[in-house]
Amino acid sequence: LAKIILQPGPRRAGVPHDQGTLIGYRILASMFDLDAGRIQQSQSMLERVQDREASSLFHSLGAYASSFSLGENIGGWDQGRLEQTEKFARDVMQANPFNSISLACIGHTMGFVLNRHDIAAEIFARAVKLNPMQAFVWDHLALHRLYNGDLNGARAASDRAVMLGRYSPISYTYETTACMISALQGDHHRAVEIGSRSLMKQPRFHAAMRYTLSALGHLGDGERAVALRGQLLGIDPSFANRDTQEMRFRLPLKEARGHVLNGIAKAGL
Repeated sequence: LAKIILQPGPRRAGVPHDQGTLIGYRILASMFDLDAGRIQQSQSMLERVQDREASSLFHSLGAYASSFSLGENIGGWDQGRLEQTEKFARDVMQANPFNSISLACIGHTMGFVLNRHDIAAEIFARAVKLNPMQAFVWDHLALHRLYNGDLNGARAASDRAVMLGRYSPISYTYETTACMISALQGDHHRAVEIGSRSLMKQPRFHAAMRYTLSALGHLGDGERAVALRGQLLGIDPSFANRDTQEMRFRLPLKEARGHVLNGIAKAGL
């Protein structure tokens, strides 16, 4: 993923040729480590890089970082962050990037963060056409379809992402999307299986924990639910509150949100 989105730019006097790539690797690693301190570190790096790099890629990543604030409750969210995200999104759209990863990042930002799903749909169509072999793009298309209620379309895109990204260092993100879709489709055994696999690779993934816990609740697996519930509350204590639970599940369809919340209640929360 990093090799694709961080192609070395033209050499500048006194600057090592691979410095931009090295910074990119650090930014990506910091984001997907899902640690508040490392995500803050990645945002600081992005701010420094954006000041000296013309590429729209770094603005795409800056906008994309906001999705961790909402989806993983990491990094805080306020009006200032929203305005900054909207600015990054506008800058990227005006730059008209010819890069599938940049497009996937900004598509996810437009849909999930800014609720402009109509614009996001056009962006994802372009991203898939540019690079139909990129798991990151298919995964974010799956999320886009999920948040618009197209669970069958979401599962098809997710299955492709899981297949293409099987050996990726961030394969757990693709598996988490598959877990979410399976839970919403009522395929709870698959949701638990693939969600547990994701959590073995990245035990701090809040979304994987939430949807796996909901599936365990529906299955009546109390023993495993108790253990996972304790882990989730250990990193997100406010999730015990019903209002917080509704906020964490950013689903447009009332029936879908009700289904996962019912599973959470059955799991003891």
